[in-house]
Amino acid sequence: MIMPSEELSRDGDRWTWTHLSELWTYRFTFTLGEQVSTPLFTNGFEATSVFTEEDGKLIQSFESGGKKGTIVHEKTPESMTAIYSIQGVTAVRKYKKVA
Repeated sequence: MIMPSEELSRDGDRWTWTHLSELWTYRFTFTLGEQVSTPLFTNGFEATSVFTEEDGKLIQSFESGGKKGTIVHEKTPESMTAIYSIQGVTAVRKYKKVA
């Protein structure tokens, strides 16, 4: 069982996403509305993603291997919830703020 950590920072229009766990670390930068290559979970596949912001939620729309999906990140002062959806399957991951 792993305990991943997510860090999201913003510098003007540029966002940086860092994912840390006992098994892997990846980091990428993006600008809202622009297409960017992103890692897709831990399977080694790359996805083409576009990030948007709606109602305070960061939404990642991605495509990989002909499959399309979304990840909706909703942040509160104490936590973040990520809702992963692809091909009719949905998973929810909840993170607690540590700093």
